[in-house]
Amino acid sequence: MRDLVAQDLNDAWARDPLPSFLIGPDSALAATAWRFNGWGNMEFCNWDRDQHLSAELCRKLDIPCYRAPIFNEGGAIHVDGEGTILCTRATVLNSNRNPEKTESEVSEVLKQYLGAKKVIWLNEGYDQDETGGHIDVVAAFAAPGKVLHLSCDDPKDPNFRIFKENIEVLENSTDAKGRNIEVIRVPQPVPFYAEGRRLAFSYMNFYFANGAVILPVFGTERDDEAISILQ
Repeated sequence: MRDLVAQDLNDAWARDPLPSFLIGPDSALAATAWRFNGWGNMEFCNWDRDQHLSAELCRKLDIPCYRAPIFNEGGAIHVDGEGTILCTRATVLNSNRNPEKTESEVSEVLKQYLGAKKVIWLNEGYDQDETGGHIDVVAAFAAPGKVLHLSCDDPKDPNFRIFKENIEVLENSTDAKGRNIEVIRVPQPVPFYAEGRRLAFSYMNFYFANGAVILPVFGTERDDEAISILQ
């Protein structure tokens, strides 16, 4: 049985304003609270309550809360649990998040507040992603040394270039343990549109649970392939 903690929030997507949880050598639980400004002051959102969620949750859980000095969201980073962080320059280094900090400075903050050793930077995320290009829409660690990444086979699709460049960076990178990165390609879903805008639908925005993966599907022929790859 687990406790339910009620939180007053603005947006439904809790992954982004809530903290990143940490486990120490003694298995003690703590958390990093990132500064949150509504995905870079996006016009569609408010964050007067969301910006306080991390600290409030840590207080209710009675665990240490480390307040990081940068704007960041949970979906803007992905970790392998062995010292490697994945993220995109399009979000964490965007002028609407951390305009005064260099890539080197942000890397050091990420490593310090996540207990990591290395940051692998990709330039961009999914085209027209409302978050500005979160890593969690395009790539995720399947295991240390293995990264799942969306793939696109249509040269006319803006994501074709983005994904190709990202995969090249990954395949030429090593992780914090010095392992070469193995990239596992996952097809991007068939494009969906609303009000003339492409929606950032992705199989990558899944959730690891104990013994399971909770995966979004879209009722198209590509669902079965994505499910098979993740299984």
